[in-house]
Amino acid sequence: QDDSTNATYQYTFLVPHGGLKSSGRLWHEYEALQNGRTETKNVTVRNTIHETYPEHVDIEKAVYKLMRPSAPIRSVIRDTVKSSLPNDKNDPHLLALHPRVEPNMLVHRCAKLMEPHLSKIFDRIRNFTHLCSSDANLNLTTCNFDAVFVAIGAPQIEGAAALKSKGTKNELERIMIENSETLHEARAHGVFGSIPMFESGTDSARQVKLHVVSRVNGTSSVKVMPAEHTGVLELIASILNFFTAVEADTFIGVRGSSYSTDVISVRWYLKKGDNYIVGRTGIKQLYGPAPPHSCNR
Repeated sequence: QDDSTNATYQYTFLVPHGGLKSSGRLWHEYEALQNGRTETKNVTVRNTIHETYPEHVDIEKAVYKLMRPSAPIRSVIRDTVKSSLPNDKNDPHLLALHPRVEPNMLVHRCAKLMEPHLSKIFDRIRNFTHLCSSDANLNLTTCNFDAVFVAIGAPQIEGAAALKSKGTKNELERIMIENSETLHEARAHGVFGSIPMFESGTDSARQVKLHVVSRVNGTSSVKVMPAEHTGVLELIASILNFFTAVEADTFIGVRGSSYSTDVISVRWYLKKGDNYIVGRTGIKQLYGPAPPHSCNR
């Protein structure tokens, strides 16, 4: 209700996953479904045997296939991706990366499954022959993608830069500072010094204009409302990040992150199969659905 204009706006109240009183029950039900997908089977691809996980239950499949943002959000995603890809390529390819190296994740129990150094994640991508090839003599890296979208909590990481002046010495703070510097370097000079990198987040979310129903003195009409006036700008930014990763040609996520798991799952059931997991020991290509979400595997 807007008392200044006597108008009432109706729009769906967006609640983040894990919110409100029933979050615990919802999460435990989700984990129970994941625990039913632990048995693996082997498939042979190009004369190589790969381990794959079972498909999701029918209700999960239906949700993953139906997940689609509203038209205004899709429009911003499309425009952001188009403006970030090079214009001189006939069929430019986008790689989306979810490194999950924010400070809060580095102290999470699932962090044991993840590579905490953003620089090492970039190095593993550079050295993964399915994606890139390097010429040491020319100091040149050539990859099968033309831009990199990074789904990352940049404000959290950049806040670590302030720790420099305090002379902090513990390992976690050193990693946070290093990740901030790596992110800044990639922004300024591109991934591997040449491939453009971009982020989305709240800046892109502010471009979203949602159509909501306005009722004034009993008369209804459709009103265009900027996303930042809805009170859920950060949630809309998260939706933008998620579906930019879904729409990318290639996705690299991490084990132990429900976000990465869900991106891979949506992509798999939308027939987007170029998915990878990066961790402490390297990169692994997936030839089936996402592994079940767990901090124990």
